Amino acid sequence: MFCNKTKAPLSLLEQEEQPACSALVEAGLCFRLSRNISDLKVAWQSLAPKENKFLQYEYLQALEAHPPQGMGFCYLVFYRDKEAVGLAYYQTYYLDMQESVQKELEGEGLLGSLRKKLQQFFLRQAVFNVLICGNLSLTGEHGFYFKEGHGPKQLAWLQEATDRLQTELELSEQKKYQLQMFKDFALDGVTEQNLQPILQQEGYHRYRIQPGMYMRLPAHWDSFEDYLADMSSKYRVRAKRAAKKGKDLEWRALELEEILAQEKEIYALYRNISDNVDFNAYAFDEQYFSALKRELGEDMQLVACYLEGRLVAFYTAIFSGQTLEAHFLGLEHSLNRSHQLYLNILYALVRMGIYRKVEKIDFARTALEIKSSVGAVAQEFDCYLRHRNRLSSELMKLVFDHLSPKEDWTPRSPFKDMSIVE
Repeated sequence: MFCNKTKAPLSLLEQEEQPACSALVEAGLCFRLSRNISDLKVAWQSLAPKENKFLQYEYLQALEAHPPQGMGFCYLVFYRDKEAVGLAYYQTYYLDMQESVQKELEGEGLLGSLRKKLQQFFLRQAVFNVLICGNLSLTGEHGFYFKEGHGPKQLAWLQEATDRLQTELELSEQKKYQLQMFKDFALDGVTEQNLQPILQQEGYHRYRIQPGMYMRLPAHWDSFEDYLADMSSKYRVRAKRAAKKGKDLEWRALELEEILAQEKEIYALYRNISDNVDFNAYAFDEQYFSALKRELGEDMQLVACYLEGRLVAFYTAIFSGQTLEAHFLGLEHSLNRSHQLYLNILYALVRMGIYRKVEKIDFARTALEIKSSVGAVAQEFDCYLRHRNRLSSELMKLVFDHLSPKEDWTPRSPFKDMSIVE
């Protein structure tokens, strides 16, 4: 639905009262909203940045077709004089922290017992419907894009549109969304100085979870041997030892038909990982990986690992512009130590990145120390949370700070000169 410059933006529902002061109206903007990406296909495809695969129509269509249970989607396209000038991507999700926290709560002695009871209390309170600008399953800025850039004005437009979206969802669905989240702003001087005050003024709390792990690939790496040559002897020996332990493994990139034929086995390996992390808000369905391959083609690789003809591990990689995004993986835990499955997957991703001549590998979150041992460095991101009630918003900040997964780790420096990848 469109609007003119004299009227506040409309989307699914007509509202009788429009705000007296509107950043969107002042900018001459209106927006169109849909719960299905196909409704906005032409505008979305014309505007989505080509360098970000995770804002492209094909990826979003695959995710929408095979979402985690309980997840929904919203898409906004912003217009000025009927020209598409911006887009925003949202996920809606019912989050029950008590179900999502899978680690054993700590509690020994009197103080430990009190701590455990406090954790359990917080868990019981942390149940809400969440409206997320961004993507829960990814690391990085994948929530919005404007032709005019990424700054305070655009964030003010986005924040106003998000509030209106929440109101319309609550009216149409007859349920309350207790929590809003803006997910993953990369930390740099400009972002922190310009964006943080806007959101804090609107009652959002900054929240930081595990960093993302990234590795830049220098131009002189033409082969995996060049990568090894830049390592210190300790880490070069480690890489060769992992290769020796994995010498009986067979690695093969699968075509769509092969993924479909082994879908159940692939999914079982994926759940081996997803079901054993400390915090897991969601899990994808069995058809997710084949859907990605169908939509993304050669920009998505699923590489299977076989031992004596039996599937024992796999990893997925998505090529987004000049970045290789390490996506989800799976493996048999019983073979991980003896064949160094996980470490060999990390080296395989480096090898693939060098072969494909990408500029950067995004190793995502979790397993921070072992990823640093292959050359990845940490990149911090800020999330912003706001509860619909200001007092509850303060409580939710305490809940998330208390329950968020924290990983104690020591950054490793595998290269003789770490500046080559920083």
